[in-house]
Amino acid sequence: MKMHEALIDRNHVCTIRDIFTIKGVVDYKLIRMTGDDGQELKPYEAIAGRPLTRHDAIVISQFTETEIQDLIEEAMYDEALQALWSERTKEGIRHYNIHYSSDHPICAETVDYAIPDGIDASSSFDGGYDGLYDRIIRDAFWDSVSKVAWWLCEEKEDFLEFRSINNHYIGSGIIRNDVMIREMKTKDVVLILERDRSEQNEAGFLILTAYPDITDRAETAVPTGRDLRPDLHTSNAYKYGSAAERHLLDQKALNGLTH
Repeated sequence: MKMHEALIDRNHVCTIRDIFTIKGVVDYKLIRMTGDDGQELKPYEAIAGRPLTRHDAIVISQFTETEIQDLIEEAMYDEALQALWSERTKEGIRHYNIHYSSDHPICAETVDYAIPDGIDASSSFDGGYDGLYDRIIRDAFWDSVSKVAWWLCEEKEDFLEFRSINNHYIGSGIIRNDVMIREMKTKDVVLILERDRSEQNEAGFLILTAYPDITDRAETAVPTGRDLRPDLHTSNAYKYGSAAERHLLDQKALNGLTH
């Protein structure tokens, strides 16, 4: 199958990804600038005849540039696509409420928090609350501007969830279940917006949460392979647990490396 390179506005990246999901297209690439130097787009500047910026993206797929633009123009009237966005938002909010801690994971604190309260995932952005964090959130918005615009105009749902896939790993955290505890890293960032109709909010929404997704909903989450036992041994759950409880935590950490 012949593959084509198409230049698009970056704000349609998530829309194109979702259109491809509906159409069953799996052989494609979406390339945009997620680093600070823009090197990801350098090889494609001949297509545009100009330097490419953070506002640009390249789609490599079976579709020509004209076909890609037609798909984008039709997206706002595509009921199947809108139904997908609505269902993903409902699923995403349920998923977040059930699975995620709002803590940022220092392993010992995560274990102490997660085990008694039944939360089974806790993640944070690498680099903390600095310029890197701001860039990750800004890039996620740029990938999804068309989806956010549709949601604001649609006026039915009070929430919108969307996902952006970075070129680099942007966060990490801990997942656990009945048999294992494992550290994961991911390129997936998820944002959940809540509609705000107050006159004071000109944007019309608030960011309810933004987090790196390390669960099985993520497209890029992989184990780090780090042995968590040294960190587990500093947790209150380990220090004040019985011999059987400590043995179980050690076994779960080992299972996280092998299962």
